Amino acid sequence: RVETLGTTAQGRRIRALRISAAQADAPAVVLNGGQHAREWISVMVTACVADRLITDYDADPRARAVLDEHTVWVAPVINPDGYVHSWTSDRYWRKNRQAPHGVDLNRNWSVGFGGRGSSSSRRSQIYRGPHAFSEPETRALRDLIARERTAVHIDFHSFGQLILYPWSHSKQPAPDKDRLAALGDVMASA
Repeated sequence: RVETLGTTAQGRRIRALRISAAQADAPAVVLNGGQHAREWISVMVTACVADRLITDYDADPRARAVLDEHTVWVAPVINPDGYVHSWTSDRYWRKNRQAPHGVDLNRNWSVGFGGRGSSSSRRSQIYRGPHAFSEPETRALRDLIARERTAVHIDFHSFGQLILYPWSHSKQPAPDKDRLAALGDVMASA
């Protein structure tokens, strides 16, 4: 079913598909795309994942296993205001449409907020916003992840053929870096 996770500054709904055949308390898998407005393919990748899970449920044992054991949330366009703007006005628009300059939603999360790779300048492409979760789009996704028993969150982008995992904001390796690297290898192979 389609659910509304929140509303943007310009009044657009942030929507997600809830796909599951599992028990109500099953762990969640959260997939999102379109956090950077100009990365159109990330929107289509998440939509294709949703389509594959739904259409292949009866024929593919892997799709059946995922949906029988998890609740999958797919939010193809987490930044609908910026996405529309990139189609209608500025093909290379990256941020949301928080007036007048927008916020890079990818830098508006609490982990590593304000550190390397972000800017306090509103005109910068990597402007992080005034504080973590200042934007309705990041709050909506944060609230979904917190509300569900989330086991996996994958944020699709299209800049390069990379699989990034925590922690890119620090030179310190994540405590479970070996496990994350192994999962990244499986994803890349697939």
